[in-house]
Amino acid sequence: MQVRGSSNERYMLDSKNKRVYKSYTDYPVKGSSVYMARIFGKVRRSGAAEAEIRDMVSTGGYYEDVMPLNTLYLGSRFAGLLYESDGSLVQMSEEDAENRPAVCKRAGNEDTAEIIVVIVQIVIAVALGVLHRLALYPIIRNFELERNASSVIRFLSVLDIEGIPAVLAGTVAQVVVHLKLKDTAFGTVKAGAVAAAANFVAALLWMLLLMVLMVLVDGAVAFLMRYLVIIVLIAVGIKWLKRKLRI
Repeated sequence: MQVRGSSNERYMLDSKNKRVYKSYTDYPVKGSSVYMARIFGKVRRSGAAEAEIRDMVSTGGYYEDVMPLNTLYLGSRFAGLLYESDGSLVQMSEEDAENRPAVCKRAGNEDTAEIIVVIVQIVIAVALGVLHRLALYPIIRNFELERNASSVIRFLSVLDIEGIPAVLAGTVAQVVVHLKLKDTAFGTVKAGAVAAAANFVAALLWMLLLMVLMVLVDGAVAFLMRYLVIIVLIAVGIKWLKRKLRI
C-alpha cells in the first residue's frame, strides 16, 4: 500500500508486517528500519484529528503515544500519521497473537457491514426511483395538463420527461452524500440513512423547481404575447422621444 505525506512525499508500506489494533493499524515503511505509518480506522479519520496531527507535526508535540513526523493521506483523504519507532519492527508477542484473530475478525465484520450498507443503499435507490416515477411524476404531469399544456410548458416538460431526471437527481444526491459522510463521525449506517433522505429531497426539489420555472416562464411569455403591441409602441415612443430631445 502507498500513502503520501502533506508535501506529496510517497511512502510504501509493508503490509506483511503490519500490526493491527482496535482503531488503527501500524505499518513499517519499506526501506526504513525506524519509520512507521499509523493508519486510522475510517471512524477516526476526521478533520479534527487531521488538524491536531498537523499541529503536532509543526510543534513537535505528541499525539497519543507517538510524535507525528508527517500527516498521511490515501489519495486525497486524510488517513493517519508517520512516526519514528524504536527500531524494532513488528514482532508479535503471545498476547498479540491471541488478540490478532479477534481484531482481524472485527475488521472483517466492519467490511461486511459496509458491503451490506452499500447493498441496502442500492435497494433504497431503486425503491425511491420507483416511488418518484409512480408518485411524484403524476403530480407534475397533472400540473402540466391543468395548464392546457401550453407550448412553453410542453417545452419545459422535457426537463422531467417520464420522471427520469428526478430519479437521476435523487440518485446522484444519494451517492454524493453517502461518499462524503461515510468516513466521517456519522459512520457508515448513519451516512446511509442521511443519503437515502437526500435522494427523496433532491427528487422533490427538482420537481418543485421545475413547476416554479414553468409558472414563471409561461406567465412571462403570456404577458409578452398579451401586451406585445403596447410594449413595442412604448419602445418606439421612447426611442423617438430620445431623438427629439437630442435636437
